[in-house]
Amino acid sequence: MDYKELRRKIETFSLDDGDLGNQGYERVLLQLFGYLGHGKSSFINSCKYVLDDGRAFVVYAEAGQREDGGSMTMIRKSYKLTSNITMVDNRGCKSITNFERAEVYAQLGNFHPLDKPVEWKENFKEAMSALEESELNKNTTDFLVPIFIYSAAYNLPEHEQEDVKAFLENCDKMTGVVPIVVLTKKTNGDFFDLEKRFRLMGAETVISIENYTKESNVKTLKRTTDILTIIVHALDNVTYRLGLPRDPKKDRIERKKFLLNYIHEAELRYEDPKAIKEDTNKKEKKEKKKSKGSCVVQPSSMVSSRGGEYVVQLNSIKWSKNESKPRSFPFNAAIGVIVKPFRRGKTESNRAEVLEVRTEVKTQHTTNSEMEYKELRRKIETFSLDDGDLGNQSYERVLLQLFGCTGHGKSSFINSCKYVLAGGGPFVEHAQAGEKLDGGSMTMIRKSYKLTSNILIVDNRGCATMTDFERAEVYAQLGNFHPLDQPVMWKKNFKEAMWALEESELDKNTTDFLVPIFVYSVEHILQSHEQEDVKDFFENCKNMTGVVPIVVLTHKSCEHFSKVQNQFERMGVETVIGVENYTKMSTKKTVKENTELLLGVIVHALENVTFRLSLPRDPKRERIERKKFLLNYIHEAELKNQQQTMEDSRNETGSGFPVQVTIVALEVTITDGAVHSSQWKIEITSSQ
Repeated sequence: MDYKELRRKIETFSLDDGDLGNQGYERVLLQLFGYLGHGKSSFINSCKYVLDDGRAFVVYAEAGQREDGGSMTMIRKSYKLTSNITMVDNRGCKSITNFERAEVYAQLGNFHPLDKPVEWKENFKEAMSALEESELNKNTTDFLVPIFIYSAAYNLPEHEQEDVKAFLENCDKMTGVVPIVVLTKKTNGDFFDLEKRFRLMGAETVISIENYTKESNVKTLKRTTDILTIIVHALDNVTYRLGLPRDPKKDRIERKKFLLNYIHEAELRYEDPKAIKEDTNKKEKKEKKKSKGSCVVQPSSMVSSRGGEYVVQLNSIKWSKNESKPRSFPFNAAIGVIVKPFRRGKTESNRAEVLEVRTEVKTQHTTNSEMEYKELRRKIETFSLDDGDLGNQSYERVLLQLFGCTGHGKSSFINSCKYVLAGGGPFVEHAQAGEKLDGGSMTMIRKSYKLTSNILIVDNRGCATMTDFERAEVYAQLGNFHPLDQPVMWKKNFKEAMWALEESELDKNTTDFLVPIFVYSVEHILQSHEQEDVKDFFENCKNMTGVVPIVVLTHKSCEHFSKVQNQFERMGVETVIGVENYTKMSTKKTVKENTELLLGVIVHALENVTFRLSLPRDPKRERIERKKFLLNYIHEAELKNQQQTMEDSRNETGSGFPVQVTIVALEVTITDGAVHSSQWKIEITSSQ
């Protein structure tokens, strides 16, 4: 094609030329990639030169351009060719680690802003945070065309071929366009052999050129035609792809999925199994040398003490690393004792040392019972998100997010709230426990129920026991990344969970104010391992929403109510309210206190909203922070699983031996409120 015709095609190019129009795209980004020193900057200068009719050669792009004189931070620099075509010099490097590759792909995917520094990230959390920050100023209107620059002078050594081939394949996956390969300095090497090798890697278009430079800038027909041909090839690719259906927003999400999975797997690969095993062995030897072992003892009733040594009539034992010094304690506050068995070499004695006594602090809780029923209802019915000192800050609705294990009364609580707000009429079972998608499916629905025009209560999926990835799905519901009234299916790994998160971007919601409410039946006393899980959940709820969860204890009349209430208050819960849910079998509204307690839960939630809206908030920013938390959580979960697999593999070889601890109080006396033991013994047996 004549060079004038090539220039005309470039200057008159329009994104509307595709058979289906521009499909939401407004500009073409010719994305240049390549190693340092291979001629990206010279190629940009050459393209500008052949398009600047009659002008002198100008150095627009400097090789290795830095943010300042001494900084090594490189800038992702853009250069305008026409009104709708921009060429981008993306940061390159001499050698690339997995996370540096990820930053290259982040530039390719247009997740880095133009004309800003690009800094290499070192781990998943850094790379993921930068990706999520890009959501605040995202661009979906640029059509991305990758161009790979390689100097014929380097002859593509074997160790680079695998990396380059993977890059070309990933460019195609991310953009839908096979990269154009531009071979610079073609007279400095065997460009025929190099072209052949790139084509064997899957490159469809390979063009060899000599760039114009400050020292060699006399325009020739061949040089000019070759350079213009590269740009025209790129634009032909755009026109062809726009003849097929595309969705800019969906394309961006798919690129982001690829990147998140890439950086996740990069960190998994970084966690060398051999290194993990060696580190575990070293840690085990260190612990063995430091401590011969201890155990946590949970008492059933009796505690005795003598000379700083404590004996407990126990019902469970678990091993602990705690080695704090023993201390005195009041008898009625004791809930656990930690003892350490003495050993002589590998032989256990029949004595043990007390390391720590865990105590229970009794607290009192007050409720909203002094508020009149009508006043509570009025506060709920007239609630407005504009009541905060700073207005609604773009929030339009409150979601009261219910969580809790299956069978603890979430559905009954929803029915009760609807009942006491109805102001009359028969009891209706709006929510049914364990509501399923269909008769036989175990897939649960995240069901919403309207209380007022701007307040919804949501029954999020719960379960009896959870893996880390099932917990992640609970947090995904909390963060409002699952649509309402749709099935919630547990994910099994990082990729499944991450894909679901990214799909939520197509229909995201930033106008719901989220308030977590944890429902727990006092018929079940929290076990020690459950307390740790629940405490973590509360802390994460607060971190994700800025609201400390309200705890609703159902079956208030149960004898264990005070004990369970104290368990939650010791976890730092600010509001614990006990209720008796209304059911089909119990629908009397004459129980004024219980009705007020149910309404009080909702009022507490709304007061939290009003308080938080008196402080500056940014719904879009908060959604991004919730997403960062979730992505890091599922990434850490898979790392943990990988390490556990290694640990299990190591344990199959066998190490250590079980120890049985029996502690018996023989005689107990109580003097002035203190407990003493005149006789006691600790029996420790083992099998090797």
